[in-house]
Amino acid sequence: MSSAAGTPSDCGGHRPWQSYHTAYTNAKAGMEGVDREKVQKVIYEMSKGSKYFENEQKKEAITKLKIEHLRAQCAKLTDNDISHFQKVAEKKILELEASRDLSKIWLHTDMDAFYAAVETLENPSLKGKPLAVGSMSMIATASYEARKFGVRAAMPGFIGCKLCPDLVFVRPNFGRYTHYSGLARKVFQRYDPNFFATSLDEAYLDITEVCSERGITGEEVASELRDAVHQETGLTCSAGVAPNRMIAKVCSDINKPNGQFILPNDRDAVTTFVSTLPIRKIGGIGKVTEQMLHQVLGISTCQEMLQKGAFLCALFSEGSTGPYVNYTFNCSMSSFQEAILYLSRSRYQKSSF
Repeated sequence: MSSAAGTPSDCGGHRPWQSYHTAYTNAKAGMEGVDREKVQKVIYEMSKGSKYFENEQKKEAITKLKIEHLRAQCAKLTDNDISHFQKVAEKKILELEASRDLSKIWLHTDMDAFYAAVETLENPSLKGKPLAVGSMSMIATASYEARKFGVRAAMPGFIGCKLCPDLVFVRPNFGRYTHYSGLARKVFQRYDPNFFATSLDEAYLDITEVCSERGITGEEVASELRDAVHQETGLTCSAGVAPNRMIAKVCSDINKPNGQFILPNDRDAVTTFVSTLPIRKIGGIGKVTEQMLHQVLGISTCQEMLQKGAFLCALFSEGSTGPYVNYTFNCSMSSFQEAILYLSRSRYQKSSF
């Protein structure tokens, strides 16, 4: 078998928390300087013995079996197999290259720590404090001050308190959040009457027409929109502008909070940007898929995904491989949505363990 596939060893050993990953060990904006190992250790120690912990252990065991199965399949590949699937991958890439569309300008906007920001706006005494909207059972949103300690959404509140003893809790008020969301959406309608929101604090806007009609750039629209949202609501938002929706969403996260990132509608710029993206940035790739791609094929970035295209085509069905390559070549939102079906269509899921 070719050496193109990688099989990094599992970490853990005498530090079991290093290999313990949950929804709330994954970093969010504002957590860049956090000691991730410390956070993982706290989460591991606080979770041990719970039903949640036991369930996570069971899921981890299943994932390991899947990884072993894929490694075994990979080891059986001959040079002729790899050569064949390399041609399959190259053909797919050429087809996607021909269908690339850089004519649209999409903007994704995301309110900054929305629930926490609304609560601080309503109660200025909370400003500057590490704030969690939620309860001891579950945190819905954490302020940027709280995120510096590793506290984040989807984390149990009691773990948040262990990470940040001064954490302040506020009960959610969804009527209040809906009100402020409505104010922001009135601004969005000025730029795209047909915008669509995926939640109270996120929305996608096709700003192609407004840019053309007013003779302004996507960067100018993003700046103008963010200023207008702040004037209407007293809250800040971040924005990303790119040739399609999925990349615009990635861009909106780069300069949070209260910032924006613009990716030009240029083939080289888009290709360079996407090639360096961690695969976890792809919608539909969660911690399990990330683990499998990394531990079986050594894939961590979109560029590595293309480099290992032959192995992806060999190990997974065409229906599951396509969306990954589609994402990397930025073809369409429909392809992006198909990525969610990746695991359910993969061959290894049809096997019994």
